[in-house]
Amino acid sequence: MVFEKPSIDLDVYWYARLSGGYDSMVDAQGVGSIVDSAVNKAIDDLKSNISSIVDNAINSSNVYTKINGVCAVYRAKYLASGWMAASSDGYNYYQEVTTSKVSDGSANLNASSIFLTPGFFLPSGTASTDAAYAQAMGIINDGYSTSGTNRIMTYTTAKPISDIWVYWVVREAV
Repeated sequence: MVFEKPSIDLDVYWYARLSGGYDSMVDAQGVGSIVDSAVNKAIDDLKSNISSIVDNAINSSNVYTKINGVCAVYRAKYLASGWMAASSDGYNYYQEVTTSKVSDGSANLNASSIFLTPGFFLPSGTASTDAAYAQAMGIINDGYSTSGTNRIMTYTTAKPISDIWVYWVVREAV
């Protein structure tokens, strides 16, 4: 006895059989229609899944909405004249700044907040100003900061010589 491969793919056969359309298709149209119907059904299912994925990517439950649900952007202004002398583990200066939330995110800044970014500044578009901001930002990020309720205490080894708005992305501890 010689076993011959069936003329239709068994996966397609069983898909058609289990989807309920096999018997009526065989009776009315024959085996070729079973394959066509199963393939068309698979294509329709794929189109439906792709549409669902695209819809989810552009509706209100997209990744940016989810990020805003757990993160927020805060900012504070460090003043060149606001640095005080300190003697704390090698840091020579400190400044406490009051923060404000500048995004729609729901995270609150408190002592257990987690900083997702180092401090950063928004460029002004003027080379000399941006150079001063970059220098101040480097000094601040080279220091040590702690957070409290809507405030940040920063310790540095040098004193920045310019005022600067600093931004952070934070999330609450889980």
